[in-house]
Amino acid sequence: MSATGPKVQIFEDSQKAGQCAAETFIDVVGRLLDEQESVCVMLAAAPSQLSFFRALCRQRQLVDWDRVRLFHMDEYIGLSPSHPASFRSFLHENLVDLVNPREFSEIHGDAADAGEEMVRYTQVLRSIELDVCVMGIGENGHLAFNEPPADFDPAYEMQIVKLDNVTRHQELAETPFDSIDDVPSHALTVTMRTFPRLFLRCTHTRLCSWTIKRRASSGEHREVRSSVGLNRCVSLIHQRSAAAR
Repeated sequence: MSATGPKVQIFEDSQKAGQCAAETFIDVVGRLLDEQESVCVMLAAAPSQLSFFRALCRQRQLVDWDRVRLFHMDEYIGLSPSHPASFRSFLHENLVDLVNPREFSEIHGDAADAGEEMVRYTQVLRSIELDVCVMGIGENGHLAFNEPPADFDPAYEMQIVKLDNVTRHQELAETPFDSIDDVPSHALTVTMRTFPRLFLRCTHTRLCSWTIKRRASSGEHREVRSSVGLNRCVSLIHQRSAAAR
């Protein structure tokens, strides 16, 4: 983001967008590593990120991954890291195991006590300074798993949330769940308290989002909801970031 707001780039397809995002990531991380010992990166885990991940893996030799620490935004409660729909599994399969970063700090969605895990990962985030964030926007406008209308004044950097039906149907369409009953109803997520701090601190925040044909019959209605939610979320984040300055 620039001082005047986000820079918008429109591409013909997700492959070109992903390649541009990867090139920007490589450039920004390289410049940061010229000035500091390591770089902390927060990633989203969603199909919208796949072209970015693939482009990054094709050029993995251009990043000193031994000095890159990865963090992620959210995880379903109750899913093990080996479950094919878990975000940890998604990130391992599509990026982490292919580039072997210095660290991948995981959200343990299958922890015995989700509340304790929320506090633990909050402490993890408070112990670092995030340098780079690559993220997407959900169909209903959610950032991470902050469902609109989101709480902009949470107590912690992490929280437990109940997923709404739009989000759960999106996850059913995009991830290997057999039925809506298999999609978890709750998740651990970074909160809206985290994002203004990210946008202020991060050298670069890259938003990867594009239209994907959905299997759901109500896709047109959901796309309208997404646009409304997106405008509200981005506006509020920008206002909070400006106020923090």
